[in-house]
Amino acid sequence: MPRPENLADSDLGLGLHTDNPYRDPVPGFQTLHFLVASPEGGENLFADGFAIAEHLRQTEPALFERLTRTAVTFAFHSKDADLRSERPLIQLSHRGDVRAVHYNNRSIAPLRLGASELALFYAAYRRFAELVRDPAFQLRIKLNGGDLVAFDNRRILHGRTGFSSAKYPRICKDAISRATVSLAR
Repeated sequence: MPRPENLADSDLGLGLHTDNPYRDPVPGFQTLHFLVASPEGGENLFADGFAIAEHLRQTEPALFERLTRTAVTFAFHSKDADLRSERPLIQLSHRGDVRAVHYNNRSIAPLRLGASELALFYAAYRRFAELVRDPAFQLRIKLNGGDLVAFDNRRILHGRTGFSSAKYPRICKDAISRATVSLAR
């Protein structure tokens, strides 16, 4: 889209993230269907947020605990919506098992914490972000036209490298709707 409200509708790369942490409930299983794939860029990135969280629990338990106990506000605003929800980055079950990871640096709102609490949170957040960027936790794969991938948005972080839509345009939602109507006739 020429002037997208959402970065996902652009050619730009997207760092690893989970979608819509500002919604309640957070979307669960998602699918990405690649109708047309640009041969220039557009590699897909995936990371297991549970594996990253468990690594942090084993290696730096105080940072892990900080991310499970600090409520974070996630927010999204557009001309049609104003959404916000509060939850920890790492959500645990009543037994202490990792139940969900919520990581989206584009929608995290300013935290309302005291200076010392803020410093402790951001140290933990920074460490989690470093682990997310560690190639040891990432899967890089180039998906082609026709490929479909499904994943649990509360567990798997996803992203992509930038790509070129000038030479290889993406099919827009309207074109998909028209194609669906044509196939239904």
